[in-house]
Amino acid sequence: MNTRLTLAILLCCLVVIPTTAAAADISGTVTTDNGTADGANVTIAAVSENFTAVGDPVTTTVSESSFAAEVPDAPVHIVRVATGGGTHHAVLRETNSTTIALNAAITGRVLDDGSEGRANTTVELVDASGFAVDSTLTGDNGTFAFDPVESNESYRLRVSADGIPYQETVNTTVGEQNVTVATPAPTDDPSALSVANRSPAGHVLQVLAPQNESGVPSVVETISLHNTGERPFVGNVTIDVPADAQPYSGMVAGERAQYRRTEGGVRLNLTVPANGTTQAGVAYDLQNESFVKTLRRNATRLAVVMQDYNVSAVAHSENLRVGNASISLLTNDEPLRANDTISVNVSGARAEGPHMDLGTPSTASANASAPSESSSLTPFPTVPIFGGLAAVVVSGLVAYRVF
Repeated sequence: MNTRLTLAILLCCLVVIPTTAAAADISGTVTTDNGTADGANVTIAAVSENFTAVGDPVTTTVSESSFAAEVPDAPVHIVRVATGGGTHHAVLRETNSTTIALNAAITGRVLDDGSEGRANTTVELVDASGFAVDSTLTGDNGTFAFDPVESNESYRLRVSADGIPYQETVNTTVGEQNVTVATPAPTDDPSALSVANRSPAGHVLQVLAPQNESGVPSVVETISLHNTGERPFVGNVTIDVPADAQPYSGMVAGERAQYRRTEGGVRLNLTVPANGTTQAGVAYDLQNESFVKTLRRNATRLAVVMQDYNVSAVAHSENLRVGNASISLLTNDEPLRANDTISVNVSGARAEGPHMDLGTPSTASANASAPSESSSLTPFPTVPIFGGLAAVVVSGLVAYRVF
């Protein structure tokens, strides 16, 4: 999921699904080449497919390289083993057992733009599922080491140098892998960024039905921007919005961010690591029940999520169609190109029945600064949406709009 998961989110989740007597037996083995994992702490969290906690997590310990525990039954179980100074994770789907083989090591150096070692620099190790494994400081020559780690695992090394993020991917085998993390000067050329080609969509617009008497919807637009270059990007990015739209909040990497309304749209300042991805978003009120939007970048997959609207009654441009999903959305069949336009008209398409109370968009607009000024006063809004899309759109954000 960029989306990142942390066990803290799972253990402190705001919504816990009540459980009955149903239980599952989870077991595993933990082996290490340099010593023993005997006595290591193990935490097992049962979660839904949307990573909502099911019951309380269960703790146990490794005894003679193995562990076992009875936990709430759920579609997914996440196992965390704390040993060797790090935490190692396994995500279990359709299986109740795992093997964690700690028979590899990662060593290397962090180099500056002149190929000199960067001393006293923090290096974080993250596994393929996005869980933090360990962190360390580099030595005098920029050296670092993580030992032990799992073999046959894809890790990311994350480094922050002069406030700029860098990352390097390491695929481990048995034994030691040596890697160099370069930290070249960043670029501010936005052509290095493209819309991430991720499933279900790298570019998402959520159209929210009005929750007050204004009668007009608001839009929460989120784009996952991928840096295809070899240098990190640090600079301004503009998200096009309809000419008469009123922005009221900005978001970068799951956090509220300052924004500036410009003639071309809404400008945000963001940082994207080389070969990395960062989410940028803007929320805005519309002035009527329809909008036309011009795309600034190519988009292989785009989704327009219709909150509290009957999607079959929504008029839209020919380059969109009704998506095959458990929620109301429009999507594209053919890739969309820069300067293509999409249009949506929700007049007469309001769904009947109970509606989700997301607050009043116009209230935020009234409190926002004038269009030409910067603002970050209003929390970035989201709505609950189906699992895969939620991982793209709302990773790191609160579940509801708060004023």
